[in-house]
Amino acid sequence: MADLPARSVRACAIPLLIALAAGCATLGVDSEHLKSPPPPCASPCQLVATWGNSVRYAPDPSHGGAPVPGLSGRLYLFGQEMSFPLAGDGKISVLLSDETNGAVVQKEVWNIDADTLKSWLRRDQIGWGYTMFLPWTTYRPDMTKLRMRVCYAPAKGAPLYFEGPLTIAPENGVMTGTVTKTDVSKPKN
Repeated sequence: MADLPARSVRACAIPLLIALAAGCATLGVDSEHLKSPPPPCASPCQLVATWGNSVRYAPDPSHGGAPVPGLSGRLYLFGQEMSFPLAGDGKISVLLSDETNGAVVQKEVWNIDADTLKSWLRRDQIGWGYTMFLPWTTYRPDMTKLRMRVCYAPAKGAPLYFEGPLTIAPENGVMTGTVTKTDVSKPKN
């Protein structure tokens, strides 16, 4: 799969970030909580990624504002203890594979540079993390068993990995997804 330019990912992410920010009141996050300065960059030791429970649509400015399907999620970095999320200085790669028919077939790769990732830093009820919208160009409703692999590469130091399956199933005519298991480890080859 071809890598998406950071500009395209950023352009598609803006509408979702606005929508997520509008929903902060429902998450119990007050405006004072959101105004606090981000934590200093640290050397994270652990990575956790969460994925929304549905396929989302956002306008794609590069295609006249036509809505494109995508996956939304949050990425959190932690130190030795998982007490408070940290800010990072690195970049990420996210791989989406389809496992619906038993074979693992890579469908998407998103490479997010450090500047784009930094612009996605937001605070929620858990703490500081990165809000993502990843345009899913190969989306098909028949893909129901997915695997998400995230690699965070800091400016210095060893990369961190997070991997987990994501099950997509129709619910009331709408495609939704649920993380069924997560495993913080290096991806299996």
